[in-house]
Amino acid sequence: MSKECFCYLYSNLNLMHIPIFKGFSESIIGFEENYLKCQSCKVDTEHEILFISKYFHVYNIPLLPTSKEVHAHCLKCGMRRYNIPLEKQFFSDYENLKKKYRHPWFTYIIPGIIISLLLTFVYFEILPAPKN
Repeated sequence: MSKECFCYLYSNLNLMHIPIFKGFSESIIGFEENYLKCQSCKVDTEHEILFISKYFHVYNIPLLPTSKEVHAHCLKCGMRRYNIPLEKQFFSDYENLKKKYRHPWFTYIIPGIIISLLLTFVYFEILPAPKN
């Protein structure tokens, strides 16, 4: 095979251009009506609240949960707010909501597998070799 032919084949392989589909996805983890301070009404009013779990994925396989957010709709004036972080400054019963609306179990599968493999490796490295 000539050098020109080899270079042509090598340059057309494009192995470095394999797309990796990664990013952040959302999963709905709950819905309830609760009181929040409305930015438009300037008072605590009843809101419809949608709780969202965000996680990082590669090829649509969840790797790690990243945050919890809220989409709120004021029932008095109709104002909608999106991507409100689930934090103490926005919710008076933050601790209760944090426990009630957890990240879905499937967002912990890959970290669980990695930790299990590491623990298995450490376990078998620490065990003494059987004596004959």
